[in-house]
Amino acid sequence: MLTLSEPPVTTPGAPVGGVPVFDWAHAPCAAASQTAAAKNMRGASIEVPPAGAIQDAHPAQSAVARKGQRRRSGPETPCNFRNLFCETLKPLGPRVGGAPLHPSLQRTYHSPVGRYVPAGRTRDRGAIRMRSMTPFVFGLAILAGFSAAAEEANLDQAWRRLFQRDLPTAQATSGTQASVALGARLFADKRLSGAGNRSCATCHQAERGYSDGRRRALSLSNVPLQRNTPTLWNLAWGKRYFWDGRAASLEEQISQPIENAAEMAGDWPTVLRRLSADADMVAAFRAAYPGEASTLSKDTTVRALADYVRSLVSPRTRFDAWVDGDEAALREDELKGFRVFTGRGGCVLCHVGWRFTDERFHDIGLPSDDPGQGAVPGGTKGLRAFKTPTLRELAHSAPYMHDGSLPTLTSVLQHYSERLTKRASLSPHIKRDLRLTQEEIANLTAFLLTLSSDKTVARPRDGERAPANPR
Repeated sequence: MLTLSEPPVTTPGAPVGGVPVFDWAHAPCAAASQTAAAKNMRGASIEVPPAGAIQDAHPAQSAVARKGQRRRSGPETPCNFRNLFCETLKPLGPRVGGAPLHPSLQRTYHSPVGRYVPAGRTRDRGAIRMRSMTPFVFGLAILAGFSAAAEEANLDQAWRRLFQRDLPTAQATSGTQASVALGARLFADKRLSGAGNRSCATCHQAERGYSDGRRRALSLSNVPLQRNTPTLWNLAWGKRYFWDGRAASLEEQISQPIENAAEMAGDWPTVLRRLSADADMVAAFRAAYPGEASTLSKDTTVRALADYVRSLVSPRTRFDAWVDGDEAALREDELKGFRVFTGRGGCVLCHVGWRFTDERFHDIGLPSDDPGQGAVPGGTKGLRAFKTPTLRELAHSAPYMHDGSLPTLTSVLQHYSERLTKRASLSPHIKRDLRLTQEEIANLTAFLLTLSSDKTVARPRDGERAPANPR
């Protein structure tokens, strides 16, 4: 077995003279250890960069790279290649400032951060263990560019493993059936608002993908708020909440709109007095939280709402059927769109995994002056960085983006294709001057629609529920 070592996790190099700088650390195939490659050379045709390649490109990290140490910690994700043609890479052109540049040649693949040429290939089975999904995803994006038609089936299997839904059973959830049912009642209860005229469901409508169909949410006085109402699908696996990530837990995220003067203007003494006057509601709290000193409290109200939201797992779609092996589940144009999504478009660099989100924050080049995570105390991504949204059920949740400025999927794709606001904070994962063709936009749109069910449902299907500790 050829074991591909984990490269240091780094940021793609900035363009030099208008040409992107190659970053070895983002190519798992090219980052194979010298020792592992030497042991397999007799049985496979594989090239790796020279010993100084990582050192030249990343002098500040060369000592760490030579010792084979990992630069960051995080959850490990095992990913296996099985009989997958693995094109290795070599830099093109001269070196400027110690880093290789990539002039245009005939057989080059234009990735979001550079140009590459195939240097060799292997059918050895390998395994990657890494502490960030990004290098693996980037490596697969490179492989997608080199994949010939005869090898598409093997490559599709690799993508299927990456997008596989691996959901726990209902018994593994944090809430009980009683607490989830209570949360569902509270979600639609207008008594949680100060004036008794607004509930969570007012803005998070199941039939609209748990959004509201508006460009921006409305305040109690019908004045548009700053941002679009986000979906609630699959939040059990979230790490930070709200568009700017200001909430560290789902419970915190749920409390803020209830207490916010512009959204629901609820005050807890009044809310609890109203609920306590309802005998059926009191009984529901007792059933959900038996044995607790105070069964009806702010804490149990927020917990019940959080348990309900955690139960909202997006329904399975035709894309999931394809991931599970049904070759007939997707049409040809949808498959072409998927290959643009995972290849030339580079969409998969942010929209990854079965939920289609990396849970990170990016400046996506919208002209808005909203500071995003940059205004949050402790925010590390700078101005205009917003959380990557899930793409599940997006057919039902238009308009799009954190400001709701793009009304259709076509307008979203046109934005990434040729309408980016280019600035220093623009995410390095977003490809500049993508220039999608009309056919590519049509195919991408067709693929994205396969991530939505025919009709959004208010309850999860097939008993799918979220884990007690999804992190």
